[in-house]
Amino acid sequence: MKKILVLASNPKETSALDLSKEIRDIKEGLKRSQNRHQFRIEICLAVRPLDLRREIMESKPDIVHICGHGEGDLGLCIEDDFGNLQLVSTEALSDLFRLASNTLECVLINTCYSQIQAEAISKHIQYLIGMNQAIKDKAAIQFAIGFYDGIGAGESIERSFEIGQLAILLELDPTLKPERKAIYDELETTVKKRNLSEHLIPVLYKSDNLAIQGEYTDPEDYTGNVWTHIIPEIDNLEKWHIVRIDWGNYYWEEVIKIPLEGILLIYEKRNEDDYPRLVTVSPANQSYPNGAEKISSKTAIFNGHLQLPDVKNQKNINQGWQQLNEQIVSQPTIHNLNQLRQALENTKFCGQLKQSKQDFNKATLVTQLDDGYYVYHLNHNIWGLGDKMGGQHLYFTSISKSENFEQSYQSIILAYYGAFFGRAEIFDILKRLRGE
Repeated sequence: MKKILVLASNPKETSALDLSKEIRDIKEGLKRSQNRHQFRIEICLAVRPLDLRREIMESKPDIVHICGHGEGDLGLCIEDDFGNLQLVSTEALSDLFRLASNTLECVLINTCYSQIQAEAISKHIQYLIGMNQAIKDKAAIQFAIGFYDGIGAGESIERSFEIGQLAILLELDPTLKPERKAIYDELETTVKKRNLSEHLIPVLYKSDNLAIQGEYTDPEDYTGNVWTHIIPEIDNLEKWHIVRIDWGNYYWEEVIKIPLEGILLIYEKRNEDDYPRLVTVSPANQSYPNGAEKISSKTAIFNGHLQLPDVKNQKNINQGWQQLNEQIVSQPTIHNLNQLRQALENTKFCGQLKQSKQDFNKATLVTQLDDGYYVYHLNHNIWGLGDKMGGQHLYFTSISKSENFEQSYQSIILAYYGAFFGRAEIFDILKRLRGE
């Protein structure tokens, strides 16, 4: 059964919205749908920051629907304990939905100027819907009705989004005034507002290649083997996946090809390991030709600590765990190509890179060495998982890109790549190049 959580706010000093009609029509549409027994709707009114956090984390919804006012860059408008306006920043919203991403499929922010929040949250959730400018109250309601009519009929999120757009187009009176901005400014709307058709104001963000996570806490008094069983979705059979397990102050990470029955990772639990295990599975298509391109909730992660599942493909991973925030011993500054070549040859997890003009074009200059050679660096910040989660490229040329790109590309002397444990080695070399 899918759970839909509706969060509504209309603070005292903001223009009145017909949120009760929006909620009533959403409920009525789902009640009339052929799949009505597959949905449960929960409603929270006059939402405060405390309610926002509790409702999302405790109810574990599949879809979150936020309705009310929005202020773009300033954030989302909700209420304080006295019903007055309180803004929630985009950063805070993004972090909240990141923590709830295990169960969430879609977030709809039905407020003015919510595209900014949708863009930020889309790093963590597969489907995000926001509004790219002020939207009329009736248009927002019609979009919501159309969207949930589609959901209730068993349509996909994308198809339901289009049905919501169509509902605006069919029902809206074009003379209505936009009202889902907290403070309506006639001059601002006239001068700055893009004069879009109302049905084009909703914007859908889809993130197919998100990582998925599974969390498990073992009993404190248990010792012995624990396990993680990962089963790929059909499209990713026999493809490479990036698997990372974070456990207290340690982590383990490796690229694994996963067959149909999945892979069983076995490792040891000690009494002091009272932290939950967080398993993350990510696509590896940026690093491997046969890497998984898309990861969705169809990829299954199971964790346990008692009897091992009967899985043929097993891997013991007691070795290879790394300590977080491990101190790196300071190394001498790299001044020339010979020193740089020696540093790269001493790495354990880096290798020579197959050159690509597209990647080289994205690389940025790090420094020019004392003997005249140029060093360029590319950070593959993939999947929105952070600046240091992607593979790292280093290029060394005798001609600067700023002088002539083609000649610079042809003058590449060395090209190295560091992934997973190799990332730390590349970052260490970058520090030595900068004299840090």
